Amino acid sequence: MLSKKEDETILVPYPITLVELSKVSGTTRETTSQMVQQLVAENKVQHNRKYFKILEIDDDSY
Repeated sequence: MLSKKEDETILVPYPITLVELSKVSGTTRETTSQMVQQLVAENKVQHNRKYFKILEIDDDSY
């Protein structure tokens, strides 16, 4: 379940591997890994094996 936090971030508490994410997004594991790394480097998301935390939200997308 998504939960919007007081700090305006969104926590997605769902354990998902990059392999699983690549399958549902229809791309390779390598591409998925590169995109997640880029989003982390741009400080847009945090990711570990147990959750994704969305740090930057477009007003139109939520």
